[in-house]
Amino acid sequence: MSNTAIKQLIEEFASKDRMGNYFLENATEQFLFIRPSGNPIDAVGFGKMFSTGDLTIQSSELVKIHRLDVFDHVAFAVFTMKGLFTYQGQTNDDSYAISAFFRNIDGTWKFDCLQRSSGTTDLTSWD
Repeated sequence: MSNTAIKQLIEEFASKDRMGNYFLENATEQFLFIRPSGNPIDAVGFGKMFSTGDLTIQSSELVKIHRLDVFDHVAFAVFTMKGLFTYQGQTNDDSYAISAFFRNIDGTWKFDCLQRSSGTTDLTSWD
């Protein structure tokens, strides 16, 4: 059951249709998204990137979940996504790896920390 709930969170996050406020409802209070620049942003800041128009997503898809380890109240996943998006006027067409930590808060799995790689991910490195 835990794997299913976490996979659903990952699939929702990977969707082009996710709202900018996705992490306000699906992340812990201490959530941080560590961007490719290395600069972390919290759930509120992530939402603002969408509302200000700094970030627009043309396409987004989950390529593969490479690893998903679930423990009592924490879990760890690594997955690859492909996305076409514009950030502050610059178009990006990337495939990238994400490392994600999850916490189970009162029976509900939530993102706790997310780190996105930069550039293009070589999928053969996961074989």
